[in-house]
Amino acid sequence: MTWEEVGGMDLTKNIDRDTLAIMDVPGSEPQMSIHDGISTYGNLTTVNESPITSGEIWAGTDDGNVQVTMDDGATWENVVGNIPGLPERTYVSRVAPSAHAQGRAYATFDGHRNGDFAPYVFVTEDFGQSWSAIATGLPHGWSVNVIAEHHRSPDLLFIGNEIGVYISIDRGQNWTRIKSNLPVVPVDDLAIHPRENDLIVGTHGRSAWILADVTPLEHLSSELLNEAGQLFPQKPVTMWAQKGDWPFYGATYSASNPPRGAVIRYYLSDDQDEGDPAENSATQESGNEGPTPDSGEFSLTIEDARGEHVRTLTTPSLAGINEVVWDWRYDAPYETDETPNEGGGGFGGGPPQGPSSFLEHTQ
Repeated sequence: MTWEEVGGMDLTKNIDRDTLAIMDVPGSEPQMSIHDGISTYGNLTTVNESPITSGEIWAGTDDGNVQVTMDDGATWENVVGNIPGLPERTYVSRVAPSAHAQGRAYATFDGHRNGDFAPYVFVTEDFGQSWSAIATGLPHGWSVNVIAEHHRSPDLLFIGNEIGVYISIDRGQNWTRIKSNLPVVPVDDLAIHPRENDLIVGTHGRSAWILADVTPLEHLSSELLNEAGQLFPQKPVTMWAQKGDWPFYGATYSASNPPRGAVIRYYLSDDQDEGDPAENSATQESGNEGPTPDSGEFSLTIEDARGEHVRTLTTPSLAGINEVVWDWRYDAPYETDETPNEGGGGFGGGPPQGPSSFLEHTQ
């Protein structure tokens, strides 16, 4: 593997940091530990190649430049001056060219190093010649670290800031925080797995958090949010037999495996508790504890390709995107108080269903 220098020009402002003041003290004057533990100033912070336009590369710097080339780096144009309302020398946290439209790119900026905690998110449709702010709904006081565009849905965007992940289903016109079980944590990076369609979140604390299969988010729209409910498309599921022994791993650490069964996702507009449907997310495995006293019930019926009844799953009726796991079994012939409607090792469950095609109905 060999490397070739691109362009041969400095894409930064090439500012001597000793000429900059720190808390009104000129950098040229003696200061204790002035440069200890920090990187040099004038660095590239983000570089991304357009997935649809050959030769188009975007770069951002820590001293506030946004550079774009259309000829594989032979020449560059600094387009940061076209961004309205952006303070000078604001750290460029991410520039992401679109996978859906030529000329479109997203840029985020982090001003906290200059005492500026406003959320800066912009989009261009003409290779950086003009920009529009798309930060409506993002909280003030938390700088934005990263933006990611969904590879299939041009309207579906994600950003990571200092308190978590936000989603937009209208290409940045409005933003809503994803809660689920993601704690309040700084998010430094986002990626969407092209095959599994998982949202992968990298946190400042060096953790990886995965929101499995964001396909339902692709189908969210203002029209759907006004409907009473909606089943989302179901992906094919591999049926497999679980080994019968029960190993003991002791001190061995491992994350939980995906649920055994078909994960069925659906949207409900209302429940008996208060909450924002776009923020809530409930997970209930079939055969586990039933609906809580504080919520209503939602029933989902599964039939085989012949229209024969296979299973009825009952879960709490919670507003938002929910999921229930069908464990590939028929309804239980009887229930016990200790393990209601369970199968397998819990006994009392219905027999397993063989491979087939199934239909889902709601009630």
